[in-house]
Amino acid sequence: MEEKRPDSSYLTIDDPIFDPIFDAVASANRALLLHIADPLACWQPLDPSGPHYNYYSQNPQWHMYNRPEAPSHAALIAARDRVMEKHPALRVVGAHLGSLEHNVDEVAARFDRYPNFAVDISARLGNLARQPADKVRAFFDRYQDRILFGTDVVMRAAPATLPPDERAAALAPLAETYRTHFAYLEGTTEVAVRGHTTAGLGLSPTVLDKLYTANAQAWYPGI
Repeated sequence: MEEKRPDSSYLTIDDPIFDPIFDAVASANRALLLHIADPLACWQPLDPSGPHYNYYSQNPQWHMYNRPEAPSHAALIAARDRVMEKHPALRVVGAHLGSLEHNVDEVAARFDRYPNFAVDISARLGNLARQPADKVRAFFDRYQDRILFGTDVVMRAAPATLPPDERAAALAPLAETYRTHFAYLEGTTEVAVRGHTTAGLGLSPTVLDKLYTANAQAWYPGI
C-alpha cells in the first residue's frame, strides 16, 4: 500500500523480488509473520459503529475508500494467497486473522486450502465479537492448531522508569485490554468488546492452551 515499482504500480507481496527471502525463511525452518492488508473497513465508508472507526477517522491518509489508485483489499489478499501456493514449504502466520477478520469463514477457507497457513488474533477482537458466537467458537474448535493469541498491546506506554503511581495509571488500560480478551475467550456470560456486547466463547482448556502457548511454540520453533 506504499512501495511502488519503477513503473509506478504498487509492489505486492507476490512479486518475484521477494522469492529469495521466502526460500531462505523456509530453508531455515522459520515462520514468516505477514501483515499485508488493513481491515476491510479501510476500503469502506466510515462507520461510527464499527471497531475501526476511530483509527480511520483520525488517520484519513490510510483510509482507502474512494481511492481507486490504491490496491484493493481483494488484490492484497490474492497476492498473499499466491505466495502460500507458490511456496508450500514456507510457514506463514497471517497477522490480524490474516487480514480476513471480518469473516472467519474466509480464514477457514484459507486453512483448508493452505496447510502452511496460521493466523494470530492481534487487535481484531472487535471483529470477532461482531460475528455469531457459535460460529466463532466452532472456528476456534475446528482450527485449534492454527490460531495464535495476540493483542498488539505493548509496554512502551508504561516503562519501568516511571514512578510507581504513574506506571500503574499507564498500565491500567493495557490490563483492561487483556481482561477483555480473557473474558471473551474464556467466559460464557456477556462481554462488551469495543462497544459491542456479545456472548463469551467459553473455549475449552485444551483450545485455550493451544491458543495461548502451544501454537506459538509449534509455529515459531525455539520460542
